[in-house]
Order: sequence, then C-alpha cells, then structure tokens
Amino acid sequence: KTIWKRNIPQNLENQTVENKINQYYIGGRTSVYVKRLDVFGPHADLALPVDSKFKLPIIDPISFPLKYLRCKLAGLHTYNHPVFRSAESLSFNIFEEQSEAEMICLHKLPCKTISFEHYSLDMIDMVSMIRYWMKHPKEIGTKYTFVEFDSKLVYSELIHLKREFEEIRHDLEGTTVKGDNYPRFLIPLTPTSTLHVYAIDNNEPHLSNFIIKVIPESGAELPGTYGRSIVI
Repeated sequence: KTIWKRNIPQNLENQTVENKINQYYIGGRTSVYVKRLDVFGPHADLALPVDSKFKLPIIDPISFPLKYLRCKLAGLHTYNHPVFRSAESLSFNIFEEQSEAEMICLHKLPCKTISFEHYSLDMIDMVSMIRYWMKHPKEIGTKYTFVEFDSKLVYSELIHLKREFEEIRHDLEGTTVKGDNYPRFLIPLTPTSTLHVYAIDNNEPHLSNFIIKVIPESGAELPGTYGRSIVI
C-alpha cells in the first residue's frame, strides 16, 4: 500500500490548487489509476463545490459510475449531479434542515446504499420520511445508515418511531449498543415490503449506527427472527 501525500499552501485559487495536484501527483499526465482519491482541508470542496461542477479533471470519464463517493456536505445543490446520482454507494453529511423538497430529492436518488455521517439523524424528520416511503415505495435492498456520536440520540429516535408506528409495527429481539439493549422492529411499507429499523455498534468505539433497510414483506432477510416477532 502506497500513500502519496503533499501539503498544498492555503489561500490559493481553486484552479491553482488543481494545477498543483496535477503536477505533484501525476506529473501532468492525462491518466492516473487509483482506488481512492481524497481531498482534505480548505480545498475539499474541489470534489463537489456549491456550483455543482466537479473540478477534478484528472478523473477520466471511464471511471464513472463510481462504486463509492464520499463528500463532506450534500444538499439540494448536489442531489441532481450526474456523478452523485450514478454512484453505487454514497456517504455524506446533510447541512440543510430537511425540507419537503430535500426529502423528495433524497427519495429520487437511484443509490440504494447511503451513509449519512455525523449529526444527520438530528436533521431529518424520520417519521415524515417513512410515511413518504409508504406512499412512494423504495426499492427492496435500500439501506440508509446514520452514523452518530450520540448513542442516546439513536435510542431516543428508536423509541420515537416505536410510538409513532405503534399500531402497525412488529417488534423483534433487540440489539446491543454500547452494552445496552436497543429496540428493533419492522414497519410495513407496502404489501410486498417492510422497513427494518435497528441500531448497532459502529466499528469505531465512540460511534453508533442507526439503520433503516427496506426488506421483503416475508422477512426473508431475517431468518429465525421474523417468525418470533410480536405483532402489536
């Protein structure tokens, strides 16, 4: 594994930074092959700036669609970008309070696997999102993961959803998060799909994952568990 690293002076114009990246790392070549490219610091917005124009000409179009795209921030200005929409897996932070317009844009993303990074759970009205999915079904296999520092927030959101969908939810055996038992349950979405709602420990010891995943109504992805659920 080889990691190439070069610090770039701050307070430079974006175009100057791009030129330096091109010269430092690939010697001005038109093609470069990497498994992963990260841009950090003041110029991290080079990857996905507000004007929705990617400014990384060193990435050849043959590289798209990307298998995985992670960007610092995302919002209404990024959801319709073709590179963002075509990625097989997405990871980003939400920096705008969720509006109906943003919920619709999120819903229309073709990507089935999305990881929302820190503090996003607190910015999304999960009840409204789930009710929206009931009217506008998501594809089976869709999985949204919210990575959170605050495990109490994760627990609180689970309890909130349990209460909101008390009449239709199906309780399952809970999961252990940070040594405590957290609720896990199913919420019916359509005659053929249901939403699996649960939390697990993250690989990082100080983080927790809040997860919602669309699965078949039969509970085929829950062998030995769905049959023991308590219907309320």
